[in-house]
Amino acid sequence: SLKGEALASAARWVLQTAVPLSSDIGVPVSDFWAALGTMAALAAKKGGERALWQWWPFVGEWWRALLAQGAKQKSAEFIFVGVVSKLADRQKDVYSKYDKNDQRPWWEPLECNEYGEAIAAILRQIESGEIPIKEGSSMIARRVEILVRRARMMPPSPSGRLDWIV
Repeated sequence: SLKGEALASAARWVLQTAVPLSSDIGVPVSDFWAALGTMAALAAKKGGERALWQWWPFVGEWWRALLAQGAKQKSAEFIFVGVVSKLADRQKDVYSKYDKNDQRPWWEPLECNEYGEAIAAILRQIESGEIPIKEGSSMIARRVEILVRRARMMPPSPSGRLDWIV
């Protein structure tokens, strides 16, 4: 059984091989989450993707590097809607294994600057017509729906209002 550094090295190799950073290949960002899900099922008994994110800093670094490459139309839908939906669906599996009292939702992949920049770039693509208006308006409607779902999963704010990030 792989342990420690050997496991981390194997995991890094799998991630880098399954989801290369070369934009020439055009690997969809969804492949990152598919590979991460498979790795979590094999390596983490509890905590899923969150456990991998916490154990190995290279996981978050790879995510940010993928986002920094920019979103082609094929990946834009997943970045804009799919990743939020995936994380919302996975919340029961990504709770903190280490602290049973910490059952806060995990949204760390959405909280990096690169994710915000990717969302802004997708909105510019919709506004410019690079992403056709029909598809763009549908994406925006689905994003609002999933962000409302995300907001409802969050602990209430002191004001009692839903706090959510576009």
